[in-house]
Amino acid sequence: MRTWWDEGYKPVPCVVTKTNTCNDQPTYGGVGLGLWLSYGDNPPVGAKFNLARAANNIWQWWWNRKSIGSTDGAYDMGLFIRSDLQTKLGVNP
Repeated sequence: MRTWWDEGYKPVPCVVTKTNTCNDQPTYGGVGLGLWLSYGDNPPVGAKFNLARAANNIWQWWWNRKSIGSTDGAYDMGLFIRSDLQTKLGVNP
């Protein structure tokens, strides 16, 4: 089994500076929901939310299952099924 996700929609990460320690703020994240819907994980420099692009990307995802962002992130996932459930719970796996 395998699971994957794209976390580019997450808010832009906080950048630690001399005046901002980013307390209680994540230092990881994505590009933000608007830019992610418009351009995916790698928006051009200076890009702004583009309603037409976002609507097209959402349409393509809904109807054609075309991903909006990256599809190369994954963790392998294992599934364990106990063999003694039938005797203990009366459940047949």
